[in-house]
Amino acid sequence: MPTFRHELDAFTAEGGESQAAIRARALLALEHIWQGGGERVLVVSHGGFLNSMLRELLQTPRAWFKFGDTSFATVGLNRRNHTAVVTGVNLCPHLPAGQTG
Repeated sequence: MPTFRHELDAFTAEGGESQAAIRARALLALEHIWQGGGERVLVVSHGGFLNSMLRELLQTPRAWFKFGDTSFATVGLNRRNHTAVVTGVNLCPHLPAGQTG
């Protein structure tokens, strides 16, 4: 298997979820969040899925964001001008110093 494969390749090792399927799920989640209209929303997931959500929000298909164990990102969404502002990634203020991801 090639070291690099296209992000929309349907092949997955050992029956896992393809990048295209993760992207589709991330887009659906973002649509639900956007339509929900809430002022604050908490999304709990793994780093791969959160990366897909951030890539879609920022329209950066090749970006990668580090997420350590129990870390989180903060994002501001502006419904008026349809913008997203990432205000933090891989945040771990709940962990003692030296134990961050």
